[in-house]
This record gives sequence, C-alpha cells and structure tokens, in this order.
Amino acid sequence: SVSPLEDIWVALDLETTGLSPESDEVIEVGAVKFRGAETIDTFQAFVNPNRSLTPFIKRLTNITQKDVDAAPPFSRVAGELVARQRFLFQRLEEPEALDIALDFAAPPEAGAGVPNSAPTPTGGVLQEPTPTVRPSDGGDGDGGTTSVVLVVVLALVLLGMGPLAIGFSHQVLLPQLVEEQYGRGIGLMGIIQSVGAIGGLTAGLFIASRREVSYKGRLMLFAATSYGVALLAFSGAVYMWMVFPLIIWIGASQTLFRAGNSATLMELAPDRLRGRIISATLFDTALAPFAGLAAGVAADRWGVGAGYMLLSAGCLGIVALVLVIYPRIKDL
Repeated sequence: SVSPLEDIWVALDLETTGLSPESDEVIEVGAVKFRGAETIDTFQAFVNPNRSLTPFIKRLTNITQKDVDAAPPFSRVAGELVARQRFLFQRLEEPEALDIALDFAAPPEAGAGVPNSAPTPTGGVLQEPTPTVRPSDGGDGDGGTTSVVLVVVLALVLLGMGPLAIGFSHQVLLPQLVEEQYGRGIGLMGIIQSVGAIGGLTAGLFIASRREVSYKGRLMLFAATSYGVALLAFSGAVYMWMVFPLIIWIGASQTLFRAGNSATLMELAPDRLRGRIISATLFDTALAPFAGLAAGVAADRWGVGAGYMLLSAGCLGIVALVLVIYPRIKDL
C-alpha cells in the first residue's frame, strides 16, 4: 500500500462572504496539489459574488471589492478547474468530485455539503469551505474564521452590557434627580423621558436613511462612549435646562448603538448559532436591575450625582475592557 506521505493530496480552500451556505457566496478558490513536502501545482482565482463585500469580510480575508468585481462568476472558475482535470483527478470518469469539493449549499449537520475531511479521487483532503484568516490580516491561520467570528461576537455582546445594561439603568435615578436636584415631581420626569425619545427618533431616522452603514465598530464605540460621557454630565447637571440636551444625547446614543450592535451580530453569527447569540444579547435585560440597584444604593448614600457617576464609570469601563480584549472591534 502507498504511504499517505507518498500519495498525492489536494488541499482546497474557499473564501466566502460569510458563514451561511444558504445566503453567502464564494469569493475566492484556492488549491494546492502536493506530495509530502513537495508542491506539485497550485490554483487560485477570485470569484464575483455579484454583491458588495462587508468591511469585516474585506479586512478578514484581505480581498477587496475591486478583486471580486473584476473576477469571473463561480461557474467559470469551476469550469477552469474541470478543464485542468489532471490537477484534481487521476481518472476522468470521476468529475463529480469537483461538485463535492465545491459544495456550498448545505451545512454538514443537515446531512449534505462537504465534511471537514472529504477525500478526492487523488486521496486529497478538502478544507471546510469557510473564510480563513490570512497571516497578513493579523491572524495566526489556525482555526479559520469560525473562532475569529466567535471572538468578535463575544466582544459585541460584552460591549452591549455598557449602554444597554449599565447605562440604561439611569432610569431608576430619574425620580430622585427631579426631586432632590430640582425640587419637582413626577410630571417633570415624564417630560424628561418624552424629550429623550426625540434623540432616539432622530438617530433612528439617520440609520434608516443610510443605504449602508460602514464602520459599525466605530459607530458602536462612539455611541457607547457618548452614553457614558452623557451620564457623567448628568451628575453635574445642577440646572434643569441641562437635563434636556443630555437626555436627547442619551436617547440618540442608545439607538445608534443598538442598531449597529444588532446589525453586526446578525451579519456575523453563523446560522446554527444565531438563535443562541441573539438570546445572549438579552443578558443586558437580566443585568440591568443589578446595575440599577448599585446605582440606587450609591445615590441614597452619597447623592444622586454619585449614582450617575457609578453608571458612567461602568459604561466607560466596559468600552475600555472590550478595546483591550479585542482592539480590532473598531475596524468592523
């Protein structure tokens, strides 16, 4: 029998627009034919997906929109591989191996598609057809995109804890603010909350008017930081008029952050994990009461300004922590 080291293998790698076999497209096909440490032949071709690449995919794969716009469609690239039969096949009567190799129609768990290690007629191994991190992109090349995407998703969920869990808890301080700081009643609190909706509506209209929001990472970081700064300003809002621009600022920041965060998570989450990832974003609802309790205790002991300062510190601290854990979040 022939030793695996003496046999001929073909390693096939596909770059795609995402992780969903149902909705994403191939944007590059690469293959290496080798025996042991000897490279016999190589193949590389960009593929036109007839869509715009997201900023995340462009940074992850190091493939530009210009690369794919000038490329042929997938059918032509597949045809070129078929034409080079000696590259993939030892026997011409088995061209169906190419169909198996380039299958991107169903995930493995559904009983179709390419398994992680599928043999070709030359005894080759086909890599899982998902994007991979290139060394030039700052990755280590091990584990492919799946591990990178999960790190990004975890960073996004953690970042959401700042404005959506800690920051939003400032609502519990409003009654004490209007009574202690301004000597007014529940009516003023209702007015403040209504005015805050102006900021949310304005930000929502801004997002809706954009065909595509680029640099969602910077948008989220800006919105989360703005939220924390606005809360800090609340602690020093000694005059009633100062509250209204601040609450509009907070409403706009919250809407901008939630829109960017949700959209990015939906783009990056693999189909098989999307439900669990979206459920994880609801952690902010579970954690908000604890943040509100801590802020309330601080306000009772040291004044309502202390409660706002605590929430501001928590919100800005989350932003700083995420930047330490995953500094490239700003490039999404």
